[in-house]
Amino acid sequence: MKPAKFNKISKSPEAFFDAIPTGIEENIDFRGDLHTYLVQDKQAKSQFLALCYMDPCIFFNTSLWCPNPRGKTGLRNVPFILRPHQNKAVREIKYCIDNSEDSDIDKSRDEGATFILCGVDILYFILQEQFTVLLGSRIEPLVDTSSEIVNGNVVGNELTLFYKLLYLLNSLPLYLQPKYRKTHMFLQNLENQSAFSGQATSIGFGKGSRATVIEVDELAAIEPKIAQAIIENIADVSGCCIFNSTQGDWGEAHPYAKMLLDKRVKTIILDWADNPEKNRGLYKSPETGIIQIKDIDYYKQQYPGRFDSIEPMQKISVNDVQGTYNFVADGGVSNYNCFRSIWFDKEELRPGRTKRGIAQNILRIPFGSSDTFFPFDLTEKLRDKIREPYYRGSIEYSLGQDGYIREPYFVPGGKSSIFYWWGDLVNVRPDQNHNFVVGVDLSKGTGTSNSVAAIEDVNTNEIVGMIVTPYLSIPDFAELTVALCEWVGGNTPPLLIWEENGAPEFLKRVNELGYYSLYIKEDKEGHKLKSKTKHGWRSTGGPNGTKIAVLNSLESALYEGLREDFRFTPLKIYDEQTINELASYVYFEGKIDVGPVMLQTETSGAKAAHGDRGIAVALCNEGSKQQTKGKVINATFIVPGSWAARRQLKDEKDAKRKANSKVWWE
Repeated sequence: MKPAKFNKISKSPEAFFDAIPTGIEENIDFRGDLHTYLVQDKQAKSQFLALCYMDPCIFFNTSLWCPNPRGKTGLRNVPFILRPHQNKAVREIKYCIDNSEDSDIDKSRDEGATFILCGVDILYFILQEQFTVLLGSRIEPLVDTSSEIVNGNVVGNELTLFYKLLYLLNSLPLYLQPKYRKTHMFLQNLENQSAFSGQATSIGFGKGSRATVIEVDELAAIEPKIAQAIIENIADVSGCCIFNSTQGDWGEAHPYAKMLLDKRVKTIILDWADNPEKNRGLYKSPETGIIQIKDIDYYKQQYPGRFDSIEPMQKISVNDVQGTYNFVADGGVSNYNCFRSIWFDKEELRPGRTKRGIAQNILRIPFGSSDTFFPFDLTEKLRDKIREPYYRGSIEYSLGQDGYIREPYFVPGGKSSIFYWWGDLVNVRPDQNHNFVVGVDLSKGTGTSNSVAAIEDVNTNEIVGMIVTPYLSIPDFAELTVALCEWVGGNTPPLLIWEENGAPEFLKRVNELGYYSLYIKEDKEGHKLKSKTKHGWRSTGGPNGTKIAVLNSLESALYEGLREDFRFTPLKIYDEQTINELASYVYFEGKIDVGPVMLQTETSGAKAAHGDRGIAVALCNEGSKQQTKGKVINATFIVPGSWAARRQLKDEKDAKRKANSKVWWE
């Protein structure tokens, strides 16, 4: 390279970066010319390194090489030419280091995130004095395994962080390589005292350390409690903590997934759909049989004349382009409504690919990274049925001198109300010609989780109402639930079913209030039990437990509720938060159990203290098996003093006596 050309392109980082070719052969030629000139001119070398510091993308595209193990012979060590989305990531990493800000790198697998981090680190390692980096991965063999440079070649385990550092350092032109010392999990620049040190990300990671930057690799693969401890420990160790990870098996329950939602932490995204080697023919399917094509130019080139009238992201039927590409138009249910491409469609069909693995390693979706219980297509179709409650408010009541609920009534309220109703009200009450089930899931009432009472209209097979509150003790919520049942009414009193695990005080208070329409436990064959503790529903774990059974039954009923013609008893729900909770249900890692993903990392005792909408709705569906549909009752006038009047009075007294003596109606 002649001095005049160097002087022309080195006027600014932008000018220099724009002058770098991105084709492999042209880029290699440019590098040769550049470094042949710089090795002879110390002033130009200093100017070049200053430009690299201002824009590290220059450093990558002119000086670093990276491995390409999938390449053909002779192409397995290639110039590190950043793609557009990688350029953005490099500059964002520099910003975080320079401004002491934390960040997380939310990445698809194979987007070069770890090599990019190491490349930025190498630049600072060369240029800054006493620049220190603490590197961590989940086990020590992934941090360093005897990595070193022997006869100009890097030896050691290529999966380790220190192997990557040495690979990049060794790829630099010799005149840019500093004198250094390498020992196990330690690399030091002998010219400016900058250094890398490494540790396994155990519970004590980072304690007692001090570093300019701390980088934790694959945080989502670390057990959640340890990951949370690490996050808390290193906050005082460095002003810049960078967490680099794909999604892990714990999904939304993991601290890394929660960190991605924390607006205080800068998120750097490296997504497969921004990779020009993977995003050719980018499209998506917003609904069954319909596609939207983002990269329309690809199809115009591949199928001349067939796509000329189609605009980018225009909704079209796959039938309109039949005979061209075999688009997957399933409404997005197989890939969580994300984009597809030619590359993605092929990857999805590979034998080793699973839906969960794709969510983790390609799509960057936390909730899909866990083993979800309710299928994605079900919860997405349920979302189409979401509607606002017709009524909001509270159920008010008083206690009579006899200790029973008196005159419960509905009081309208605003959006902060705890009671919601999606059905019609007749004279400010539900239709009394219908029958109802009330399903209850309980919490301790400490404000950390909700107690929920859901109401199903068994005549319409709909969840028509719900009370949700985190602030009532179990006895107080039992009282409110009985008041709710009295207000709901119907042909017969609403059937009350609740999860009894760890909550004996619920039944005790219900008994004290004289409410008698209670769910009777059944055996596996559906026969009612005759034991003394026969009321309420008990949750049991395991693949053959009652919890899996009621959730499976709920899934079937919800699918049936989406059909036009019912084959068996359906269930319809309209509450957005309930559907969100159902979408978050996962099989817990390491346990035969299922529940909301947020409880996956809780202890069993903590789980027992959490009520939720999903179980309350599932119990409504379970309880509907013991509740008949209501029938229209024709009002008749009863003459006072007549036989019919005396009979009615006797029936009322008998009913009250049975309730007071707790002779339960079955």
